[in-house]
Amino acid sequence: MSNLHILRYLRHRSRHNQASPQQPHEESENTVTSRRHRKVYRRDFLEQVIVDDVNCRHMCRFSIQEIYQITNLLGLEEPLYFNGISASRQMAFTMLVCRYSHLKRYSDMEPVFKMHRKNISKVCRGMEDLLFEKMKYGIQFNTHHFREENLKRLAAAIDEAGGLFPDVVGFIDGAFQQVSGPSTNNDRQKSLYNGWKHVRAIKYQSIVTPDGITSSIMGPVIGASHNVTTMKVLDAERRLQRHLHISDTEDYAIYGETPYTTTDNLYCPFPSYTNDPLELSSNKSMSNVQIAVEWEFAEVMSNFTFCKFKHATKVCSSNPAKVYILSTIFKNMLHCVRQGGYPTFSKFKVTPPTLEEYIDCMRREKIEGEDEDM
Repeated sequence: MSNLHILRYLRHRSRHNQASPQQPHEESENTVTSRRHRKVYRRDFLEQVIVDDVNCRHMCRFSIQEIYQITNLLGLEEPLYFNGISASRQMAFTMLVCRYSHLKRYSDMEPVFKMHRKNISKVCRGMEDLLFEKMKYGIQFNTHHFREENLKRLAAAIDEAGGLFPDVVGFIDGAFQQVSGPSTNNDRQKSLYNGWKHVRAIKYQSIVTPDGITSSIMGPVIGASHNVTTMKVLDAERRLQRHLHISDTEDYAIYGETPYTTTDNLYCPFPSYTNDPLELSSNKSMSNVQIAVEWEFAEVMSNFTFCKFKHATKVCSSNPAKVYILSTIFKNMLHCVRQGGYPTFSKFKVTPPTLEEYIDCMRREKIEGEDEDM
């Protein structure tokens, strides 16, 4: 190209820029803006995202109204901020329970919540930590649930259901959560390995009452520990004695299977080799009512399946104990809002506490010398 042609080209471009001086600048700015990762998202209301209660219950087990009620009772701020990402308290709670209810990847939740998967991860993890900090002491032992007037009601329900052991108010058993161990840390792999089940797992001690509420989760404990050993490690017997011993003439107890040791506030079955008809019938009657604790373990796994999928609960990249404990709390909340319709209620006909009562109990302060910082 000759110099004359170059000069003509430059003059033509100069006239064009003078005629519309800001047009190229605006196009360039719009292009950059469209490519830039947005810091502020347009947030839809929960009703616009979930559409209706049928879809909401399918996705996250609770209705829209129940989600608003739960987040209000928990005293969460509005809005919530998680590493620079803002979300309403209802939306953040919905994301977390949706994640727990089904085996979903964060990318599967993108079309529903209209947010990038990395930001959904920030919200879910932040909400998980926030809820756990609010309720970690209440779930260790629900002191309000074991008050004297409620103990009488629970003991009467077990007696009417056919249990022959007197003054039993609940059932204790070990919960078992299989996890995925780290691939590089051999010491941690060994500590998580359970030689009895031959898998890597975390154990808990749970107490279930006739109203279907898991009133206590003590743990987690790792390793091939027996239920009796776990009880001693968690110092659970002292806590039972403090809350179930009302007076010298009024004493209540919980019931556990054979591996436990009989104490004043923990009853166990008679030896299986006994020939006494009364002892045999007593064991059979308590076995028929003690099955409630297994039903409640199954309720957690069926309603919030994420906690039982070992490949999702990885020790180094997540906190399996938080996932299981919060899933149990959500299961209890479901019982409180439904007020029936689950196997334990059909067995004992004992109504659970209201949602207000339950959340208020979960948010209690730490009891020094009794509660542990998990």
